[in-house]
Amino acid sequence: MPFSRILIYICLFFLAGIALNSLILVPQIFMLGLFVLGLGMISMFWKKDKKIVIAGLCLLVFAIGIFRHQMFDRPEDNLDYYSKIQNVKSQSIQNFNDRGNFVYLKIASFKSRLENSLDSSLSPPHSSILGALMLGEKTVSGEDRLSWDLKQKLNKSGTRHITSISGMNIVILANILIGLGLILGLWRGQAFYFALVFIILYIIMVGAPPSAIRAGIMGGIVFFAQKVGRLSQAHRLLIIAATLMLAFNPLLLKFDIGFQLSFLATLGIAKLYPYLREKLSFIPKKFDILEMQSTVSMTIPAIIFTAPILAYNFGQFSIVSIFTNILVVPILGLVLGLGFFAGIAGIIFQPLGQIFFWPVWLFLEYVYKIIDWSSKLPFASMEVAVFPWYLVFLYFALLWWGIKYFRLEA
Repeated sequence: MPFSRILIYICLFFLAGIALNSLILVPQIFMLGLFVLGLGMISMFWKKDKKIVIAGLCLLVFAIGIFRHQMFDRPEDNLDYYSKIQNVKSQSIQNFNDRGNFVYLKIASFKSRLENSLDSSLSPPHSSILGALMLGEKTVSGEDRLSWDLKQKLNKSGTRHITSISGMNIVILANILIGLGLILGLWRGQAFYFALVFIILYIIMVGAPPSAIRAGIMGGIVFFAQKVGRLSQAHRLLIIAATLMLAFNPLLLKFDIGFQLSFLATLGIAKLYPYLREKLSFIPKKFDILEMQSTVSMTIPAIIFTAPILAYNFGQFSIVSIFTNILVVPILGLVLGLGFFAGIAGIIFQPLGQIFFWPVWLFLEYVYKIIDWSSKLPFASMEVAVFPWYLVFLYFALLWWGIKYFRLEA
């Protein structure tokens, strides 16, 4: 058995240990029994039966996963978890300010000036959508950019993800930026690095929170695998990356919705993107300047893989999500690129920024109209009063079976 496969087995059993203890509090005597059994299998069959040794190692890692999760205090629910995270974040920011951290203060100052440039040139809901797309849903002062009404429209249309940084958004945005680079006259190789630099600057500019860094890592894995033509191996790298993240903070698996969505969306892209792109090969590449073929091929699997998580956490499932995202997502890279350019122009000279914001407003008007129209459809979304966790597992089991049975994967 190759080492790469053994490593994946070890990662999966470690994740399984964390998952089990996330659902139920595993008795320590059971955990100790697994640990001893694993050690016994390794020591007794060392150099005799490689498969039994590997099985023992997996049991050992499974017990370690349980133990690692039990090292952390269990939050009562998602709200309690995010409250603790916010307290830690606020304390970290205060420590940075107390020490006068130069980089952090410069980033915060630039974000504040960019916000002012945007708000002075656009009005809600256009400024709200662009501000959330560029800088996240929170302002520098911690207030919500999005009104309750706009959030409901985003939820019903299945486009709430465009206002957050996730692995899915990183991958899709990177491909759209490649299309933008091609429009600007770059070669495809140059456009790749143009998109990569833009994504790194984007993550830094929003403050490089842990959620953005995790999304960047997961999205970067798929993006790079696509670049080198090894997308079929991207899911293995995702599993390794998730293992390292959960080894650092195992509470992410159950309580951090952003982690769940980033991992599942990028996993869906890694598994189904090549199949869907082949089905969309009728789109001529020379006319596909906005990378519509790639964007649609990534949007559909990301939505399919994240649907049960959204239903489980928010009690709502958007029926029009795929249709709306196909209409909206392909132009987001153009909106983001032009929005940054206009925002920086506004920082330098406000009247100049207002001129450059006119084409941005036209694209944002299109985005808002699609979101508003689709959210008002009588069948736009379905309320899910109860969506238990075992249905989530059943959904993914059937999805995985369907991918294997119909040979839809890379």
